[in-house]
Amino acid sequence: VTLILTGSLAITPLDYAGPGVYLRQVSASLESAEVEVTTKVTNSSNNTRFFVAQVTVLDERNKTINVQRASGAVSSLGTQVLKESIGIRHPRLWNGAKDPYVYTARVDLIEKGKRMDTVEQPLGVRDFHVDPQRGGILNGQPIRLQGVCLHQEGPNGWAVSEKDEDADMATIREMGANAVRLVHYQHSPHFLTLCDRYGVIAW
Repeated sequence: VTLILTGSLAITPLDYAGPGVYLRQVSASLESAEVEVTTKVTNSSNNTRFFVAQVTVLDERNKTINVQRASGAVSSLGTQVLKESIGIRHPRLWNGAKDPYVYTARVDLIEKGKRMDTVEQPLGVRDFHVDPQRGGILNGQPIRLQGVCLHQEGPNGWAVSEKDEDADMATIREMGANAVRLVHYQHSPHFLTLCDRYGVIAW
C-alpha cells in the first residue's frame, strides 16, 4: 500500500492510477524532436487556482536541454488538462540495445512563484515503424526483432515484485532478445522502465 499526499493544487494522482503527466512524441529525427506534454492539474480547494506548468527536459547527466512554460486555471474541485509542446535540437535517439538513451521530462506545477508539485517521466526519443518489405525500422535502419512473450508465471502468481521483474529482464537479455510482447494485461511501469533502460522494444 502506498499513501500519496498532495496539496490542494496538484498534478492529479487519480487519473486511473496514471502519473498525471503524459508524453506523446510528435516527431523525431537527428535534427530535431518535438514532444507534446499533457499535464492534468486538480484543485481540491474552494477557489479557482491559477498556475504555471513548467516542462524541463534533462539529459542523463541532469543537464537542462530545454524549458517550456504554459499558464492555466483550474476551477474549484475540478481538473484541468493543459497541453504544451517542447522541442529538442539534435536529440540523441533511443536506439535499442545499441544505445538506449533516455531523457527525463520534469513538470513543475507553480503557483505564485512557489512550486506546488513535481512529476518526472522518462523520455526516449526515437522513430519506429514497420515496413511491409523491410520489417521493423528503428531510426531509419532495419532492426531484426528477436523477442519473447512475457506472462506473470513466477511462483507468486499475480503478486509480482520488482525483484521478479528484474529477474525476468535478466533472462530476456541473457537470451539475446531485443523485443518483448507484454501479453494480455497491463504490465507494471517498472518493467517498462527496464525496457527503456536496456533497449528492449516493448509491444
